[in-house]
Amino acid sequence: MLVALLAGFTVWAVLDQVQSDKIRRIFGNDLQTQLDLRSRESLIRFDQYMADYTATTRLLANHRRLAEYLEPLFWSGQKVVEPVVYRVFPPFWLPDFFERNGLSPPSLVLLADTRGQVREVYQAGGVDLPAELAKGVSEHLLPQDGQARAVLTRYGDQPYLLVSDAVEDTSGYPMGSLVVMVPVNDAFLRASQRGVIPGQVLVALVDPDEQRILASLDPAALLPGTQVDQWEDRYLITSQSLSAYEGTDWNLLFATFIPHDSVKKMTARVRDLERRQRTIAALVFILVFTLIVYLISTRLNKVLKRMSRFSQRALGIAEPNFQRSGNQLLLLEEWIKHFTQLVLKAREEMSRRHESEMRESEALKAAMMEASLDSIVTLNRRGEVIELNPTAERALGFSRQETLGRVFVEVYVAAADRDLFRRLLEESRRARRVGGEPPTRRELTALSADGAAIPVELSIVPINLDRELYYTLYIHDITQRRQAERQIESLARFAGESPNPILRVTADAVITYANPASQGLLAALDRSQGQALPAEWSEVATAALAQRRAREQEWDLGGRVYAILFAPIPESAYVNLYARDITAVRRAEQEARQHQAELVHVCRLSTMGEVATGMAHELNQPLAAIANYASGASRRLQGGTHDPAPLVEAMGQITSQARRAGEIIRRLRALVGKQA
Repeated sequence: MLVALLAGFTVWAVLDQVQSDKIRRIFGNDLQTQLDLRSRESLIRFDQYMADYTATTRLLANHRRLAEYLEPLFWSGQKVVEPVVYRVFPPFWLPDFFERNGLSPPSLVLLADTRGQVREVYQAGGVDLPAELAKGVSEHLLPQDGQARAVLTRYGDQPYLLVSDAVEDTSGYPMGSLVVMVPVNDAFLRASQRGVIPGQVLVALVDPDEQRILASLDPAALLPGTQVDQWEDRYLITSQSLSAYEGTDWNLLFATFIPHDSVKKMTARVRDLERRQRTIAALVFILVFTLIVYLISTRLNKVLKRMSRFSQRALGIAEPNFQRSGNQLLLLEEWIKHFTQLVLKAREEMSRRHESEMRESEALKAAMMEASLDSIVTLNRRGEVIELNPTAERALGFSRQETLGRVFVEVYVAAADRDLFRRLLEESRRARRVGGEPPTRRELTALSADGAAIPVELSIVPINLDRELYYTLYIHDITQRRQAERQIESLARFAGESPNPILRVTADAVITYANPASQGLLAALDRSQGQALPAEWSEVATAALAQRRAREQEWDLGGRVYAILFAPIPESAYVNLYARDITAVRRAEQEARQHQAELVHVCRLSTMGEVATGMAHELNQPLAAIANYASGASRRLQGGTHDPAPLVEAMGQITSQARRAGEIIRRLRALVGKQA
């Protein structure tokens, strides 16, 4: 017991030194990992917050209200532009999406034309437009290739986030860009780090050239304008680049500040816990070590005392009596010889029984190999075939006599996969030597007797028999599986490759799948995967699933017209939505109706012209005759002719021509009147 106690203390003292040093290294590495993790989490939250601004700006730029506002506008290419300024209330074209999405309101929202000239400005909180932007928005700050752009820049000592996206009118004509300007200050950083306790982790934006703090999450704790090295005594500082948002040559550093006090408290707690655990482990180790030695000693004593009685009961050996007279060593020798003979006899019996069991096992294994659906091939150390089952003969197309003795990799493995096969053999041998698991199944190409390529799945199990290494290959033909996988893959790509939007919703109208072509439709619905459809869409989807009948409707979403087919799948309790953008079709129909109305109007004008021409021609003859007869009568009267006969005849002709003109008017009135 005393020796066991001293041995336990000695072993614990050695292990304590090794364990303490290892725990210190582990804690140091874990602490650094935790600090790096917190820094990455802070930067990820900051990036996500700026991504939310980008998404919101894109939503505003594609909003129907802004497109309708831009529809009647025309911005000329004059050089000097006096922008329209909104100060008290936001303009009509700017919905309140920032506070709704939990974002800090921007200080400036600009509408710029295609040349970057500012046309309209909304100044929130009385912030004036910087002089640099008054001259026009630089090209590197505007969107490129139709993609929204987020840029971190600064004006004076204040850093800003500028997010811009292209805007169009309702007819799709590009009008310019929508630029959102947000100051990156303490409020911006607090909003981006929502849920983080300021006293535990602080973040700040740092000028990399001057190493000066430009903005911090808590200005009272981290004073903007101070140098970073002034805070190294109080904080652990980790700086990361924000190069993903650089739009100019100026770059920013995103710094994370963790107080030394919190790190010291955590270190002290871990150190105290480690000391307590080490003390408890030492006591338990010494106690268990001593108890084990004591139990083993006691057990050995009992075993030695019972050995004679056990031999007598088990093997029928007479128990030696060391108390009798005579040489007791010789008596003990005779007893051991007799015991040895009985053991050898029992060993021979067990050997015969083991050989019988081995024969039965070999017969069972042979039956299993012949009945196996997979090909099984056994190789020696040199890779030569020494055994194979009938399935391998049928799969490879070689007979047993042709296969035995041939190098497997040179005959039955495609040239491109031979190096892979040799590596698998080496890896399986190495895993067998170190006692690890053999390599998992690997896929390669095998060759049949006629040279055809067969895709197979191969598993190698090394076996040591009589100090000789063998390899057992389990080969599974995966030709049908490859064909099924290709068919499934082609079917899976069908929806993703479709140019039309395709959605899948559950019975509760929750979107579970959306192909890439449906992003525009989801943006118009203000929905994303995992959210529910709008109420009116949900009602149609639920009704289609309940009635087990497809339904088709049209919706106007943000100036785009979609034809939606709700196809229910009752067996799986979901509905597929197949959408088609028919905006161009409806627009063409409307233009056709307008052209038809204009054509009818032109036809009416043409008919009116023909009618007017005919009336002028018909009325011109009697009126000309009336004028001629009246002129002749007037000349006769002026010439002093008092013969009434010519005058009466002239008056009769005037009356006749007047009646003729009246008849023309009457027939025209009868023509346009309602009659059979």
